[in-house]
Amino acid sequence: MKILGLVFLFTACVSLGFLYCENKKRRLRTLRELVNVLERMEGELGTNNLPLPDLCVLLACNSRGAVKSFFESVTEKLSRLGELSFAEMWGQAVMENLTEVSEMDRDALRQLGSSLGRYQLTQQLNALDSCRRMLYRSLEEAERMLPNQQKLGLGLAVSAGILFWIVWI
Repeated sequence: MKILGLVFLFTACVSLGFLYCENKKRRLRTLRELVNVLERMEGELGTNNLPLPDLCVLLACNSRGAVKSFFESVTEKLSRLGELSFAEMWGQAVMENLTEVSEMDRDALRQLGSSLGRYQLTQQLNALDSCRRMLYRSLEEAERMLPNQQKLGLGLAVSAGILFWIVWI
């Protein structure tokens, strides 16, 4: 019975290691999707000059995962425009839907929301470009760090499981 308990404990430790790695991969996917969507947003604003509500609907339809949820949330909140500013709604959606990215990345996205629809087109495009470049740097860093983080996460999980075996046997 003791051995069975240790097997379950070891399995739990390894599972936590895999969850840690999956979180890191999810962050990477979210950053990649954000960079792509902001690039598309830049292009749409620059060429078509779509109104923000239409642009948010378009981006929600053409994105995935947390980024899709983010733009769906912004679109849903737009019905309350007037009660809240666009920047407040954008910021709320960032905090609710983009939990995988770092606080620094969320701050950059919230700042972007205060520029969109508020300033001249060139200023909005500059803000989009600046935010996209910052997120791209975060993406590059996350890609560079992922292999080491996976080794560390799985190594620690397996080590903790083995340590339980050694201590309890």
